[in-house]
Amino acid sequence: MSEALLGAIIGGLIGIAGQFVSQRLDFRKWRTERLIEHLREERKRLEVQLDELTPKMQRALTEEAFDAKMGATVLHRCPSRVRDAFSAMIDARIRQMQGEKVDLGQYWFKVLGSCQAALADVDRRIEAALSSGGNWRRIGSRIREKIMTGGYETPESEAPKDVAER
Repeated sequence: MSEALLGAIIGGLIGIAGQFVSQRLDFRKWRTERLIEHLREERKRLEVQLDELTPKMQRALTEEAFDAKMGATVLHRCPSRVRDAFSAMIDARIRQMQGEKVDLGQYWFKVLGSCQAALADVDRRIEAALSSGGNWRRIGSRIREKIMTGGYETPESEAPKDVAER
């Protein structure tokens, strides 16, 4: 086989490999962008939902009557930590109606805190998606970090000699 033909075959293989790598990187970028877009939409939806539910829950506590639609919305559409705090508040309200002395304000603040924590969780997931940018960046940064910190040491025989030692 002639050298020209061999060079053309090798060049073609390199070109094909380059296309595959480029497409894979584009796909990862697209997937990360879609994830970030999805998380931002989830945050907006959650924020609107919690802004609508907060006055209803507060009114329910003051009027001592819980709206069934509001309760169903919290129990089925809110994050688990909000559901748990809301269920605890409902249980405390039931105990209060039975004559037990219960501070509902404490439970109300737990519900509000869990709402903000749920929003903060989505924010953290967005930050993680923005900072990672795909596994290839993390892998590259780990290798770079190991090289900079001396994690990858070269054998003594291959280590560069200082100019003064030469």
